Amino acid sequence: KSKPNMNYDKLSRALRYYYDKNIMTKVHGKRYAYKFDFQGLAQVCQPPAPDHTLYKLQGNLAPLPFPGISKLNLMASGVAGPGFSYWPSS
Repeated sequence: KSKPNMNYDKLSRALRYYYDKNIMTKVHGKRYAYKFDFQGLAQVCQPPAPDHTLYKLQGNLAPLPFPGISKLNLMASGVAGPGFSYWPSS
């Protein structure tokens, strides 16, 4: 009652969100009773685990020829191995 901007729609939307995200669970055997699940709340607050598949895929990509690559001296700097060429031989 002390919050004039809160109405039934906003409250029910918030409760539905908490229930769907497993932040709030129903109290077994009680009618209209819910409790906050702090383990579910901690899982929502945790950042997602890094997905290492992107890093694995990057290693499998073939080098792409860029227009300015001829300006670089890759052989002298030891970046590319001997006999390595960015340009396909024809």
